[in-house]
Amino acid sequence: ANGCSAVSSATVTVNPAVTVTASASPATICNGASTTLTATASGGTGLTYLWSNGATTASQSVSPTVTTAYSVTATNSAGCSAVTSATVTV
Repeated sequence: ANGCSAVSSATVTVNPAVTVTASASPATICNGASTTLTATASGGTGLTYLWSNGATTASQSVSPTVTTAYSVTATNSAGCSAVTSATVTV
């Protein structure tokens, strides 16, 4: 109104989204047998994994005694994450 003006700017960083899939191979086992759970994630760098049973690797061997769903969270270095699960039928 009085001829004064101000300009401001801000930088917005858009971090990449994370996608993750999980599978069990084989998905159906007999009691006492084992299967391999594998998570595959993409989106960003520095991807880490955390499974519901505490494992922190992309792949692990499990031997559940009852049908069990295992969830996995993948997180990138920006802190973005995604969750999925794989079920092992006994």
